[in-house]
Amino acid sequence: MSTPDVVDRGRAPVPPAWDEADTLPLGPPPAGGPPETGGGHPGDSGGGHGHRRRLWLTVAAVAAVVLLVPLLAYAIARTGGEDDQPAAPRPTQPAPTEPAVPSPTTAPTEPPAAVPDGRIPMSVLRNATVFIPAWPSDAFVIGPSGWVRFTNGQNTPANGDPLHLTEAAYGDVDHDGAQETVVSVFAGYEGGSWQLLALDRDANGKIMTIGRVVATTGQIKRIGDFSVTQAGYVRVRVADFLVCCGEDGTLPQWQTRSYAWRSGKFVLVAGPSTFPPNPRVTDLAVSAAALVLGPAVDGVRHGTLRVTVTVRKVVRPDHVALMFQMPADLIREGDGWTGERVEPQGGGIVWVHLDNMYAPAVGASRTYAFNLGRTGTASQEGSLAVTVAGRTDANKAMADVHADDNAVTVAIRTTA
Repeated sequence: MSTPDVVDRGRAPVPPAWDEADTLPLGPPPAGGPPETGGGHPGDSGGGHGHRRRLWLTVAAVAAVVLLVPLLAYAIARTGGEDDQPAAPRPTQPAPTEPAVPSPTTAPTEPPAAVPDGRIPMSVLRNATVFIPAWPSDAFVIGPSGWVRFTNGQNTPANGDPLHLTEAAYGDVDHDGAQETVVSVFAGYEGGSWQLLALDRDANGKIMTIGRVVATTGQIKRIGDFSVTQAGYVRVRVADFLVCCGEDGTLPQWQTRSYAWRSGKFVLVAGPSTFPPNPRVTDLAVSAAALVLGPAVDGVRHGTLRVTVTVRKVVRPDHVALMFQMPADLIREGDGWTGERVEPQGGGIVWVHLDNMYAPAVGASRTYAFNLGRTGTASQEGSLAVTVAGRTDANKAMADVHADDNAVTVAIRTTA
């Protein structure tokens, strides 16, 4: 019996081959074989049933082969053969310095929450309430802290130094995809203290302080220009000495340092972490005991003033200068006054300068003796002051990190 005879009896013809993209729903054969549209030919004796079963199995086998061919081809293409060329290596993707921008062709299923705009103009900040962190304990000026209300960029407490918002820079310092504000806060008048703060807005638009970038503490005595880089670093110029009140502007050493937001705080990520010794800055101290004038001899009382100079740390001056502010009737006696410069001040006071005194080593002290006299037999007491200053080898004045111990006032006494 021929196959067309079976097809003519109502079975659908074998489907043609299909593309790789097509799918073939091939289930198990139905119970009892494929359905019949009519009885078998006389004389089949059940052979028609067996023939139809063989035909169904043939169709299934052909379909399976057709299905496996593209799958095997795909697997071979994936694994490759011995003659295949190796795939080009996948390029390494560098870590982005800024948040990735979503593809405009991909619509998110849910819109992301809007990031608050932290770019706050100075015109707004100058009349805003800002949280100021507590000032470092070693700050030159301890300004107001906590929530501080500014008016025209300034807050003036009833007692204490004023607070100023001086300038701002903008950039994405916390990498949330929106800009923040970095603002300089200054406490004091000519000389004072600085804090550099990063500000943002919360979901309700309220100005909040993210954190402090850097402050004048430790070696840092001055904060200068600053900016925010494209990578979100805060780049700051800092100095090791605070110039005030007409002092030489070349005294400080300046450095550029960069800070980044890491684990909830700003940390130094680029630039020096310390300053080298400043050749123009020292740390001197002066002390002296009272000048005691003894009994009059030939109408003159005599005594010795002993002045001690200490170089506390860091830089030894090439030499030191001493300035005496004393009553004009004191007589300067002996070799200790060699090279003096005298400036009358009026009112019975003179300034006496000794500009080339030997300087002790760092951590050491040296005591200088100066003989003085005063005429008359009556007890004439009073006081005098001594000030010390460091000088470089070019005789330039040196700054002092603790100028409050650079002068001393001593009493003048007489004995019978």
